[in-house]
Amino acid sequence: MWKYLVAAVVVVAAPQVAMAQYAPKLIREAEYGTVREVEGEKLMIAVARDGCPAAWQPAGGGPCFDTLKAKLTANPVRVLGLYKAPEPRQRIAGRYGSDFSLFTARIEGGALVAQRLDLPTSDVTVPRNCYRLNGEGVGYVIAAENGMPNSTLVAYESQIVSCDGGPETPQGPYYPEGEPMLPGSAGVHHRTEELQVWGTTRYLAITGVSCDKIYQLRKTWCARPAVSYLQANPGVKEVDLIAARAPVNAGDWLSEKQIDQWVLKRKGKDGFKADSRWVNKSFLNGVAGCWATQAVSWNVSQQGDGLYITEGAHHACGAPKAPVPVNIYEAYGRDLEVVDCAERRGDWRKSESGCPDRIKEQLMRMGTGDATLVVLNQHGRVGDYLHEGGYVSYDVASARLSKEGALDIDVVYNYAPSVYMSNCSPMSGGPAESRGFVLMRSVGVTRAREYQWMACPVY
Repeated sequence: MWKYLVAAVVVVAAPQVAMAQYAPKLIREAEYGTVREVEGEKLMIAVARDGCPAAWQPAGGGPCFDTLKAKLTANPVRVLGLYKAPEPRQRIAGRYGSDFSLFTARIEGGALVAQRLDLPTSDVTVPRNCYRLNGEGVGYVIAAENGMPNSTLVAYESQIVSCDGGPETPQGPYYPEGEPMLPGSAGVHHRTEELQVWGTTRYLAITGVSCDKIYQLRKTWCARPAVSYLQANPGVKEVDLIAARAPVNAGDWLSEKQIDQWVLKRKGKDGFKADSRWVNKSFLNGVAGCWATQAVSWNVSQQGDGLYITEGAHHACGAPKAPVPVNIYEAYGRDLEVVDCAERRGDWRKSESGCPDRIKEQLMRMGTGDATLVVLNQHGRVGDYLHEGGYVSYDVASARLSKEGALDIDVVYNYAPSVYMSNCSPMSGGPAESRGFVLMRSVGVTRAREYQWMACPVY
């Protein structure tokens, strides 16, 4: 009986001791990227100082904008706020809000209007072939505005990145090569910035408050805005509803564990009920080129008819993290028995040749009734590599011999070598020759040794 297993995979764990006998072979050394600097926008600088006129300082304190009187206009601009005066060629970086802040500033009716940004943003756009480095966000290089001594200092947005590969070390300091790359609009990642991403505002059921019976749900919660909406819209059957597990106030942030997701539905003629969702639903509006840096949380807000809730999450945007460079090794697994059917005419897989007899003989010599074998459809020599599209045609077969002597053979497609190498993983996206078998002479017999190209991080 012949069987054909489409996309079957055979994985046999090879002992680490046996594999240790076959020393891995270096195929390709790690390729490292080039550290470069990407430049963004030029910003004006405002520095905190004692004695700053109140009219030139943001409400609640902060840097003094009086040195920018002649430069600010009605058009808002982004200004770098510092707590002490910088020096030329200094690079300002660190923790936002502690080491520096960003403000939007403009003149309106002859007065300063300055507002601190909650999250940092920039006009740095990293080219698509470049990556962000650990600890290297957007910094600010201090320079004279026109390059002349004693002229006004300005700050150039700057991000140090790795291009065309990962860096040689996992941590800095990094020293960029060449001149800074100017910002671009084509072939670049999302601008480097941080965002608060929001979902859709939803109705909120709260507890710990007095509530008319018509608005009560499950005896404990009050959902006046949601119930009122269904009362005013008889054609709407149900609405999404978030239930806070404890009393809340406007401005509170709740975690996923502090809320339940319900569906508010009609019950009877004038009643309502809340059913729990089987699967929680999210309306978070993600931004291409950004990724979440924290779990989703829920913000409680006050609107005209009561409290509502909106899901939100902090996202970072820009270039993806630099890949870790890898050395590529050829590592080896177990040895499989070889059956040479090159001289047997016809398609052995369709029982048109005498090859099955050889497979049966091989099983009997091995003293086993079950084995995975490599069947050569063309002659191969010791040292030849067997892989998809290679010059030696072969198949992997799973053969079983019953006690009655009946032979059952399955052709195994997409055979996966059982290769292990500590701290490494199979090379992804490798060429056809990145895995297969190599013909070896072992104890006087030609066998097919599994091999796999392995990617091994350098750090």
